[in-house]
Amino acid sequence: MTSKLIGFFQSIANKADSVLTTKGDLATYSTTRIREAVGTNNKTLMADSAQATGIKWGASATSTLTTAGDLLVASGANALTRLARGSDNQTLMMNGTSLNWETVSAGSTWELLDQHDVANDATEDDYTFTPASALDLIDSGDYNALYVVGKGRSSATCNMQIILNGLSEFNTQYTLCTSGTISGATDLSASEIDVVPISLMNGARPFSFGMWIVQKYASATHENLSWWGFGDCGNNRGYCTFSGGSVNQSDASITSLKFQVSDSTTYTGVQFAIYGIKQ
Repeated sequence: MTSKLIGFFQSIANKADSVLTTKGDLATYSTTRIREAVGTNNKTLMADSAQATGIKWGASATSTLTTAGDLLVASGANALTRLARGSDNQTLMMNGTSLNWETVSAGSTWELLDQHDVANDATEDDYTFTPASALDLIDSGDYNALYVVGKGRSSATCNMQIILNGLSEFNTQYTLCTSGTISGATDLSASEIDVVPISLMNGARPFSFGMWIVQKYASATHENLSWWGFGDCGNNRGYCTFSGGSVNQSDASITSLKFQVSDSTTYTGVQFAIYGIKQ
């Protein structure tokens, strides 16, 4: 009995050998025994009723993906396809028209360019942030806008100012609310922006401010920046709003940004931060 079984399986093996010709071939069945030729490197075996053998070699993850960060997705034909990795700061989104995934630019991202903390009870007249290269908001610069923010408390009368170095001339218009009285003031200085004017900070008071800097205009020979913001003093002292812009110049890049006070004073809990906004 044992010898008959051995002979039976040998017969089956011999019949399979009759259709197999190449290392890696598979023996399958249609109406007769049929050969499925070995596939190419990194392909995978899958069922396919349209094929004479009922199977086929198809793309695998290894054969489809080529670059670090690629994704494997299904195409409309239910086959594997490669979604190439996107560029930095892009995100994955479904395209409602084609029903395919695609990489697109993400919404606005905030990058902390610099933060400066003033030690409590320290006396400091100014602080300057100087980037490795000029902050160019125009002509496809690295950032679409800058946001500057500060907070803290001063122990005495002072004038909180921001200086945008690299701009040759600009002007700023103010609206002040001091103890309920609103008045306008214009500063045509080419060197400083009063984010918390001395009329508000006339004593030991907490303060905060925020300021946006954006592109206004650009041409081959003229560039402009625009800015606006809000400064506030505690103890119901008042607030100011301001807006302004640079006058036409050939290059409106910001080479450094300086926080400055008009008088030496003592600070508590003071922080300055500068953010670059990318679209």
